[in-house]
Amino acid sequence: MLLNPLRTKPHLVTYKGLPSPGTLTVWEAVYRDELGWAGDINDSFINDSFQPSSVHILAYVDGNAAGTIRIAYPFESKLPAEQKTNQPTLLHGEVSKAELTRVMVRKEFRKKVYPDYPEGLFHKLMQTAISHCRNKEITLVAMDVRVPGSSNSIFNSAVALGFRPTGITYPDPLGSDYPDCTTVILDTRSLA
Repeated sequence: MLLNPLRTKPHLVTYKGLPSPGTLTVWEAVYRDELGWAGDINDSFINDSFQPSSVHILAYVDGNAAGTIRIAYPFESKLPAEQKTNQPTLLHGEVSKAELTRVMVRKEFRKKVYPDYPEGLFHKLMQTAISHCRNKEITLVAMDVRVPGSSNSIFNSAVALGFRPTGITYPDPLGSDYPDCTTVILDTRSLA
């Protein structure tokens, strides 16, 4: 169930299943308009095999959809990074796992401090997703990011939150101009 997105104070909503209109707004603003990657956000993108069990977290600022993150659970025993890259299973053993995917904040809301989110919306989205995973007893959380050294700071932010690099690199599954991506992993048992 979505909360009222018209509140003026920045806030987050969490829901399961297909992306909401607010989530689609963020995806289109970042993927299509800013990065030029996805063209139209079409049914195959929206209804991928992970959507039915995915959990979305959506940030609103002044009534505007500002950022989003998707928590994807394994489909056919593999996570999105494992399926897209033909990598062997990244997370071995008897553990529950999830992957943080489609992590993004619209450009106009980046690098801003909000009273309730002094470290910004991206950090708050990540913290909320990690907390959700811990509450669901997810042991290991993966995230597909660009390799360190690119202009993207998501890798450094993930490491600061406790994710560790796997050392596996591969071409960007979305076919961007960035040559390599890597997967970082967080063991939620290591968090205080």
